[in-house]
Amino acid sequence: MKANKIVFAVACLLALALFCAHEFLLNFYPETLAARNVIKFFISGIPFCLSAAAWKSKKSALGLYLTLGLLLCCVGDVFINIVFVLSIAIFLVGHLFFIRGFVSCKRPRAFQFVLWAALFLAICAGVLFLADITLDKKIEGCVYSAFMCAMVAFSFCGPALVCAGGIIFGFSDVLLMVNMALGVETGAPHVVALGVYYVGVFLMAAHVYFVEARPSAD
Repeated sequence: MKANKIVFAVACLLALALFCAHEFLLNFYPETLAARNVIKFFISGIPFCLSAAAWKSKKSALGLYLTLGLLLCCVGDVFINIVFVLSIAIFLVGHLFFIRGFVSCKRPRAFQFVLWAALFLAICAGVLFLADITLDKKIEGCVYSAFMCAMVAFSFCGPALVCAGGIIFGFSDVLLMVNMALGVETGAPHVVALGVYYVGVFLMAAHVYFVEARPSAD
């Protein structure tokens, strides 16, 4: 277990270093889109690799679906600055995998459906009536929000780390929507939104790495 903690800590530090490199290029060399996409792929690839390696040692439904969701996050990260609509579709499917994993732990209760509806209506109201963006972007935002809000609501079916990861992931999506509505692409708001997203996916990977792959007591 100590070795696992060291590996995970090194992985987090590597991801942090790559994140700093990405932000440096974004702010001082914005023409380096290809390089930044590669960096983002590797940042998202770290939690995926940790989760995939752990799942191989002890296969579980939650571990499988979280790993598949994290894989799609890698791909979505690459396309978000190339073909935005495609990245939305990729992340949307990723959310479906996350949801499938969450509900494999526990059957959803009524309050989670109520939470889903409340979050979705609140975000749609902001997107449709407050956000100064095109109609196409509003439609995309509402469609994506339906799945993102479901992911957040049903994350309460999962263990604590998974639930925290799902909530933080959803919060990062809201921050991203706000940044898009305000036309913010750099600076502190961007760093916070993207950084919070990585925290969310690392928390989900941490559960698979430390808990799902833990040997069962005989």
